Amino acid sequence: MGFKLDAFNMKNEMSRGKFDEEGNYIAKATDPHAEHDEWLKGNYSRGAIARAKEAQAKRMEEQEASVGPGGGEEQIGKDLVDCRMKLAAFLQKGESVLEALGRLGKLAKSAKRSNTNTKRADKVFDPTPSTSATQNGNALDSTSSTAQDIARKEVEMISSLSNALMARYGVINIYEETYEEMLRHVKRSQRVSQDWDPARDRARDAQVSSMDVANTFESSRSDSDQFIYKWSASYLSEVEGSHSRSDANSHVSSKEQETFGPFTLKELRSWQQGGYFGAGGERIVLRRAGSDSAANEEQAWKSWSEIVG
Repeated sequence: MGFKLDAFNMKNEMSRGKFDEEGNYIAKATDPHAEHDEWLKGNYSRGAIARAKEAQAKRMEEQEASVGPGGGEEQIGKDLVDCRMKLAAFLQKGESVLEALGRLGKLAKSAKRSNTNTKRADKVFDPTPSTSATQNGNALDSTSSTAQDIARKEVEMISSLSNALMARYGVINIYEETYEEMLRHVKRSQRVSQDWDPARDRARDAQVSSMDVANTFESSRSDSDQFIYKWSASYLSEVEGSHSRSDANSHVSSKEQETFGPFTLKELRSWQQGGYFGAGGERIVLRRAGSDSAANEEQAWKSWSEIVG
């Protein structure tokens, strides 16, 4: 087996070393850290670098356009305390920034997944959906899309505020910081009152909002809605007061089981206005037609004031 010989190339040899005054060839010293730059070889080109610069410039333009005139300082936060105040508004009690991102990320994904599953079910079980079904599907799509958009925007705001706290103010552990720790930092600045608690205020607002929705639902009953009624126990006791106690008890018990209907709310209102159910409808209790199979049947019966108002 022979050795491979290369032709002598002075230019190539001079690029790798030099000759001294006595004519000895001295190779150049190698860079001890050159091995760490091996990953650069062949991975980049001038065209790729130019395209990367263009993409970065485009992202910066889009970010500036989304923030609007005046820069993003006001939107992200004026200072350290302001950033923490805005960030605390997205957290729940006992929750860290990282946990909040996980919660909102799951919410955005679940809203999208629920929307997709509903569309699949419509295709499988209802190949020719009615107009009402289509409208319900559109409403569900809108609700899911809205929830997903809100969750995604909150994730973006939390990320922007966290990055600002890390880059501008050196709060490197911001993702591990909890809601309670954030409250202590903000209260220490004396910019807010000592009872400042955005999570508590959010919970209270959500409760008020849910009550408003419930009241709206109750008040939106149509005259065509159907209900079943029966005589109230108090009215039956009053009517049977002239009977003997034993006879009255058995008679009242049988009457309490007797129901009437279903009747539309319009019909029931007309009878109540004629005094048939008493001045305030106190003689009867009602429940919506079709609610017989309620888990607790007695809870389905409500007074006239609870149903009609």
